Order: sequence, then C-alpha cells, then structure tokens
Amino acid sequence: MNEALEMIKSFLEDDGEDAVSFSITLENYLCDSYDVIAKENPEVADALCEELPEICASFETGADVNVFKKKIRTEYRKVLALV
Repeated sequence: MNEALEMIKSFLEDDGEDAVSFSITLENYLCDSYDVIAKENPEVADALCEELPEICASFETGADVNVFKKKIRTEYRKVLALV
C-alpha cells in the first residue's frame, strides 16, 4: 500500500516524470499487488483499484498531462482519507 501511495505522490510532485510510464507502472502494480494490499487494508485496496487502473489505462501519449494528474490527485486524496 505504501509503495503505491509513494509512487502516486512522487508522480504528482515531479513535473518531469513520464506520464505514460507512470500510468503503465501504476496500473500493473495495482493489478499485481491487489491481494497484498487487501490483506494490509481492504478498504484502501478497493479505493486504489476502483478508479485508478481505468484512469491509467485511458491515458494516451499526447494527452493533457495536467488533466491526467488532476484525475490521479482526486483519487489519491480519496485514498489518503482512508489511511
């Protein structure tokens, strides 16, 4: 869980990070780590996996990174409220 939150925080704070790479990495991490995160905190696992994988999957090269970050930030704040 902490690794996913740190990954998201880093992306939101770093203007130079590649959004395409982030979207692929986060989506894969959430899919691969759901069971581990769910054991730690089922509510957070559900919140992380509710919208974020879809948001990441929908991001395309050339899309507005600021709009993408806004969507990620909204979900990140929802998750932080549960921690």
